Amino acid sequence: MISYRVCYQFIYEYVNIYVVVLLSITITAKNEAPVISKVLNNIINQLKDIDYEMVLVDNWSTDNTFEILEKYKSDNVRVFRYKGSKGNARNFALKKAEGKYVLALDADQIYHNLNKFLEDYFSSYSNYSVKIGRSSFPIIAPRNLLIEVGGWRNLQFAEDWDLWFRLADECKYIYLTGYDWVFGEHLRQHKNNPNVAKRLLRNIIKYRDLYIVGLPVNSFNLSSKFFYQFGKFLSIFSKEKRTKYIVFFIIAATGAKRELNLVLVMGAVGLSVLRTLIRFEPNSPQDILDKMHY
Repeated sequence: MISYRVCYQFIYEYVNIYVVVLLSITITAKNEAPVISKVLNNIINQLKDIDYEMVLVDNWSTDNTFEILEKYKSDNVRVFRYKGSKGNARNFALKKAEGKYVLALDADQIYHNLNKFLEDYFSSYSNYSVKIGRSSFPIIAPRNLLIEVGGWRNLQFAEDWDLWFRLADECKYIYLTGYDWVFGEHLRQHKNNPNVAKRLLRNIIKYRDLYIVGLPVNSFNLSSKFFYQFGKFLSIFSKEKRTKYIVFFIIAATGAKRELNLVLVMGAVGLSVLRTLIRFEPNSPQDILDKMHY
């Protein structure tokens, strides 16, 4: 069996003819100031023997995430700012990447044994996109393959699922089990948002994107079912800003201050929306994707 070192040397020498680096590690971050340094230091300290670059994208944070990222600028670490959905931000990072392969990681996840995982990938799966473990490991894949399938689309939620489905359609997607040892602590304590209006907006956009991607929800949960149906209606609006205008108009018009009141108001609106849904009934979520321009 060809050793990892021999395989790596072959790939490195081959791709150096065409690209600057072997591997681009892309990370998008929004309001991750409390944890981003810990995550980046953990990754950088592991990758001692591989030719790589990091593409760090701040998605218009309201805290000092961008200032922290700026401190990591170096010959192989590039930092950008972008304003858009999570999917568009990931795609922006993909377009900035110069490596033969792209490893997309999350900004709030601690990873272990990345060198060992990369050995396995380059020696056995380098022609494919590979997903392991949890949702906090988006993908590793040849950059050209990600570009060919369109990369990430304009989604705030489930953007990775959308990408995985399209890679699977091309028979270029592999999910590998048995790699739980890659994942350390998931740093999410700083993301608790007590703002009722923002939580409501988040749920509506989330279920809109779940519908667009084609992911099901628990049909026995009335709350999930309602938000899914309302998201189904909002999926005809390709711009997230328009979705926000609709939701905030409802909130402002009612003056509701409690989540229960907001849900009741949205429920009343939902009943009137159902008539529209009956008239606007696509054959499948894919029909909407085909009509939307990302």
